[in-house]
Amino acid sequence: MRRGHLTFMMVPEDEGDVRKIRVSCRALRWGGAAALALGIVILLALGSYGRVLSRATRAALLERENRRLTAENAKVDEIVENLERTERTYRQIRSLAGLADMPSSVTAAVLPVEEQPAAGPTSARPPDDASTEPNREASTRASTREGPPPGGDGLQPSGWPLQVRGFMTAGFEGPDGHTGVDIAVPAETPVLATAAGVVVEAGFDSILGHHVVLAHAGEFETAYAHNVRLLVERGHRVARGEAIAHSGNTGRSSAPHLHYEVRRAQRPVDPEPYLR
Repeated sequence: MRRGHLTFMMVPEDEGDVRKIRVSCRALRWGGAAALALGIVILLALGSYGRVLSRATRAALLERENRRLTAENAKVDEIVENLERTERTYRQIRSLAGLADMPSSVTAAVLPVEEQPAAGPTSARPPDDASTEPNREASTRASTREGPPPGGDGLQPSGWPLQVRGFMTAGFEGPDGHTGVDIAVPAETPVLATAAGVVVEAGFDSILGHHVVLAHAGEFETAYAHNVRLLVERGHRVARGEAIAHSGNTGRSSAPHLHYEVRRAQRPVDPEPYLR
């Protein structure tokens, strides 16, 4: 064997000729380096393929979730449309019967958008007799309230937090449960401040989405969550009835709605008495 070379001998089991293959050490080193480089390239390719496959799987899951949320939104729109149709039929029947017009249980839940007054400090207030409904859920939770609803001085929360009436889908459960009320309304509905105050928080998080918190007189605060966009920033002073956001479906939310909270001394209280 010459120096710098290796000789490989292949000896057959029968009496055939012995074959010799001579390879230089340099060629072996280059071959080994090439094999190592090829292995690294294969590993990198497998890693890239794994990342692409993971992203494709995640995209498919997100697309499926988007279709589910779209279907839920369509159901909410259908419910609102059916309630509006029922309200119109109810009024027609009362008109034919010669009865005086008065709010029904459907009216207390949803009013058609076209029947709402123009935006302003008083446009967000619900009808004065809406609180007289015999089945009003708030009457069964009097123990969770902290005193009677405030007067309409504009400094403490009172009135409806949206430019239109909506369908209430969830109520107040206490500080350890659902800390406000959820009101289903179409996306982009103007959200109104229920009292004059100062914006102490305006931002986004994964649960509340785009949200605003206002500080008012008497240690009151109000919170407005799941908006599609905010119209105010921290430190802004707002008047009662002023538009501060547009409702939406951001954060942990399955359909367009407004999550509304009233807090006193930083403790959540039932918002319903303050919606009058």
